[in-house]
Amino acid sequence: MGTKNNEEPLKIIVDLWATELHAVEIGIRKHELFEAKERQFSKDLELFGRIKENGEKKGYIGFRKEAIEGYPHQQRLIIKSFSKTMNWEATIEELVAVEFSRSMGVHRSLPSFIINIANYEPL
Repeated sequence: MGTKNNEEPLKIIVDLWATELHAVEIGIRKHELFEAKERQFSKDLELFGRIKENGEKKGYIGFRKEAIEGYPHQQRLIIKSFSKTMNWEATIEELVAVEFSRSMGVHRSLPSFIINIANYEPL
């Protein structure tokens, strides 16, 4: 099945790992090397999957542990995407304060997130 231009549709697969042991971080000081290379790769970042685009490995996905494991009123989800060379590509972050105020206004849960994409100028 193609698109208007008879191009194959983009197929993105996120392969989530079942364990914390995976080849991308195996090695002496591998995590520290990623931290030194990319400012967005923090000490508490845990890689948990690989991103594939049309079958080709494109990068990795990780989350910030400390943001999730904090006090209940401070817990939030932060997911970061990196290229296969470990350059930062994007972040999606839960906005707890905005989420709380909007949820109070409509009397139901209303999640709120912000997306930050590298080299993207908003309109």
